[in-house]
Formats: sequence, structure tokens, C-alpha cells
Amino acid sequence: MQIVLNKMGTDVVAMQAIGRQIDLLAMLPMISLGLAVTTFTAQNFGARQYKRMLIGLKHAVIIDVIWGIVFAAILITFNKFFSGLFISHNETKIIHLAFEYYLVNGLFYWILAILFVVRAFIQGYGNSLVPTLAGMAELVMRAGVSVLSLVTVGLIGVLFSSPAAWIGSVIILVPSYFKITKDLRGRKDGDVNDDKALNEELDDALKII
Repeated sequence: MQIVLNKMGTDVVAMQAIGRQIDLLAMLPMISLGLAVTTFTAQNFGARQYKRMLIGLKHAVIIDVIWGIVFAAILITFNKFFSGLFISHNETKIIHLAFEYYLVNGLFYWILAILFVVRAFIQGYGNSLVPTLAGMAELVMRAGVSVLSLVTVGLIGVLFSSPAAWIGSVIILVPSYFKITKDLRGRKDGDVNDDKALNEELDDALKII
């Protein structure tokens, strides 16, 4: 992706550098909540508190999605302020390009929020393979969209490479998410009869690791 952006000139490179810093600001709460979800899920799975796992997942998704939407609204509304933290307000072209970056990525921050929470939930459940595949899908989508956009629609297509990567990663996670939540809804909290199934799942997880 960086190679593609370099071919578009210094203004675009500057825009991308600013945009990545803003993305990091948006992601930090999502990353923190994701880490909490992983620990919360693993602990409650070990304690056979399956309903609590589902409730925690639901609340985490709601919190993260709200954050993504609110931050995007603030970012787009006060885009010049955020860009001004990194460059002079006289750099009108870069500021305009940065606004396009904020607009495209900001509209999809809610999907990124879901990605962080669901991936963390699956990891906490003991499945490391699916999140790894999702990460690979994210990489392939970002690189693929960037290269195709360079020879077709140009910059606007390159800007959509990150949202495309997030969507591709979520698509990989969705089947596993539905399988796990369906399994948890069919279990009873604290049921000692789940010990055998739990041990089998832990064995499978260790084999994957």
C-alpha cells in the first residue's frame, strides 16, 4: 500500500501519514476493549458462565460501535483541527486530502469496532486459527484493493483499501462467531456435564496453537 501511495506524490504520502495517526487514535479504545474481551471471555468460559460471555460480548460490541460512530462524527466535523495538529493550516491541498481520508475510513470505523471485539471474543474462546486467517484476509484485501485502484479509479479506491480489509476480515470471522454463540446458547451455566466437552475443546485449541 505504501508503494502505491508513493507513486501518487508527496501530498498523498503526507495525507496517509496524518490519517494513520488519526486511525491509531480511533483504534486505541477498540484495542483496549478487545484485550478486555479476550480475558473476560476466557475467564468466564473456564468458569462455565456461558450466558455472561454472551452478555459481555453484546455490551462490548455496543460500546465499541458507539465509540466508532461518535469518533467518526467528531473527526469529520472538526477535520481541520485534527489535520492542524500535524501540519500548517496553509497546506490546503493536504488538508482536503486528509478530509477525504477521514470521510472514507470514518464511515467504516463501526465495522472496525466489530472486528476488534469479535476477533477478541473468538480468541478468548480458545480459537486462534480463525483470527489468524482473518488477519491474512485483511492483509490480502488491503494490498489487493490498493494495487487494483492504482490502475483503475485512483486515490479514492486506495482510500477504500482499509475499509475493504476490515470488511474482509469480519467476513472470515462471522461463521465462527455464529457457531460459537450458538454453542454457548445451548449450554447451561455451571453444568459439570460440560467438562468433557470443555476438555476436548481445550485439547483442540492446544493442537491449533
